[in-house]
Amino acid sequence: MKTKTMSSLFISATIMLLMLAGPVTAQHEYTYKNGKKYPSGKCVNFSKMADKAAIHEKILSNEDGFPGEKKEGQPAVHVDSMISYSVYEGFTIRQTYIYAFRSRLQTLLTETRIEDTWINTEQSEYTYDRKGNLLTETISSWTGTDWEPYLNLTYTYNKIGQRTSMLYHDLSGGFIELVSMFYDHRGNRIKELGKSWDGSSYVNLEMWTYTYNRQNDRLTTLGQFWDGAGWMDVQRETWTYRSKGKWLTDMLEYSDGFEWGKYLLYENTYNQAGDRVSYTGSYWYEGTGWQ
Repeated sequence: MKTKTMSSLFISATIMLLMLAGPVTAQHEYTYKNGKKYPSGKCVNFSKMADKAAIHEKILSNEDGFPGEKKEGQPAVHVDSMISYSVYEGFTIRQTYIYAFRSRLQTLLTETRIEDTWINTEQSEYTYDRKGNLLTETISSWTGTDWEPYLNLTYTYNKIGQRTSMLYHDLSGGFIELVSMFYDHRGNRIKELGKSWDGSSYVNLEMWTYTYNRQNDRLTTLGQFWDGAGWMDVQRETWTYRSKGKWLTDMLEYSDGFEWGKYLLYENTYNQAGDRVSYTGSYWYEGTGWQ
């Protein structure tokens, strides 16, 4: 989890714009331990047309055996590496995922194709504890000759494996933030409190609070920033559900500190069997509504 600073709010909004912008082409290639294929004998390589949201979900999900998914009656899949290609408005991006023991992501390399050459862009490296919890994440940019780290993330956990803190250190600008996580009796994360280092102590910066229904589905997210005297509302996200785990609407709103303004609305529809059949996103336009 990366902390939601003002800059990351802008980045998140930009990503959302790209997700709704149009179709892209994606192709994913996998390699396996000792060259073995997927347990069913089916190679998991594929090439398809999809929107950015679908591709983002595919890359980050455990679908199609990525990575280490255990299907009923079959051994778990252990992936050595996965290469993801995506094209958007002429820019081709290649991301190479390298896995270590128990399919834990060890390195993520991002490259951009310039003319006929792949150029290094960014590299992320990960370390874990003995239980498989992510301990550190170091992100580096390519200087033209070597990798220069610009961001370090360090995590801690409690005895039952819940993440309790994240230390965010911007190596280029010197910004440091400590984010503490809190949970309810059912294990749901209900609050994240971020404090920045001012050179002598940690002071309030941001707070994110979450609510859930009885099925532990998230209902609301509220983001607030400290203005020196109190907490100011910045971002709010609200979900509705068809049934457990199957959300119908996801609405994102922003606040200027005085009133809320609608921004994005995602909607799912399902068939009678409960399978998702459509996924749409709309922007809010004053005077005309969702489009």
